[in-house]
Amino acid sequence: SRPDSFTIGSGALVVLASLLILSLLGIILGLSFTPQPASGLAVPTLDNFRQVLTDPMTWTVFGNTIVLAVTALIVALGFALPLAWLVECTDMKGRGAVTALMLTVLLIPTFASAAGWLFLLHPRTGLINVLIISAFGLEEAPFSVVSLVGMGWVEGLSRAPIAFLMTCAAFRAMNHSLEEAAHVSGAPLPAVLGRIVLPLMRPALIACAIYILMIAFGSFDVPAIIGWANRTFTFSTYVYLLTNPQDVFPGYGPPAALSSIMLVVALGLVWWARRSMADAHRYAVVTGKAYGRRLFKLGRGQAIAWLFVAGYFLCAIVLPLLVLVWASLLPFLQLPSG
Repeated sequence: SRPDSFTIGSGALVVLASLLILSLLGIILGLSFTPQPASGLAVPTLDNFRQVLTDPMTWTVFGNTIVLAVTALIVALGFALPLAWLVECTDMKGRGAVTALMLTVLLIPTFASAAGWLFLLHPRTGLINVLIISAFGLEEAPFSVVSLVGMGWVEGLSRAPIAFLMTCAAFRAMNHSLEEAAHVSGAPLPAVLGRIVLPLMRPALIACAIYILMIAFGSFDVPAIIGWANRTFTFSTYVYLLTNPQDVFPGYGPPAALSSIMLVVALGLVWWARRSMADAHRYAVVTGKAYGRRLFKLGRGQAIAWLFVAGYFLCAIVLPLLVLVWASLLPFLQLPSG
């Protein structure tokens, strides 16, 4: 059949976007092989890669980025998986409200959450730390968000809605007949989740994990707001530092080489994900046409489920936004006075 106007327009946009992305990638690859400073028709060189790979700071930044990304992944999935299971697989009341609230968290800028947690858990001026130190007479702050784990905590809270939407789709598409058969056979809930539900969701979980990891690898706002003052650099802030030096002329070869290496890592993760999904037929379950899903009855667990939901939204929205509003109304940050 002849293509309609929508197909032609969509195809043109895809081609245009692809050309823009490929041109930017080509510029980065070209700069990574260009000697610095470039002059005239420069001969391609590997000096930029040699400089990056022999610099100890590169490996420190790479380690910092891995810790940040893995922590963010653990936090995001730690909240998203239970929330998605409660919404899609249980009879929890008000499930639609949870989905709406998760979409609300998705709309909040990450830098606002990072600034709020900095005001809450900074080791010297954080309101929670100051309150605990004054109440218990401690010599140092018990918590510190100015660390890789702290940055991963804030990043994970902000990325949990994305993981929630992806895992909700997986729960919704998954066939639950094996899960119900295990319940009928008397299997406890932890065994059902660990031996049936999570293995069936393995392709979706791998895709979600890779997506969250790559977002955390390229995240700039959280490392810049929380880690920059403490000179804790990750990949994004270190590339910015290299391309915007304060005392020398910027050289784009080393940061381009570093970006090219990260591009290879990203392509490796994508290849691994596609390889893991090559045997997707193993996760198919055959049932009859009239199959209907039964929701897991929480019973008295309704209160526990809503406590978990409230705990996430308290950390993701309420606390950081409240402290931001409080700080905006004062000449300097201080505890509320009675």
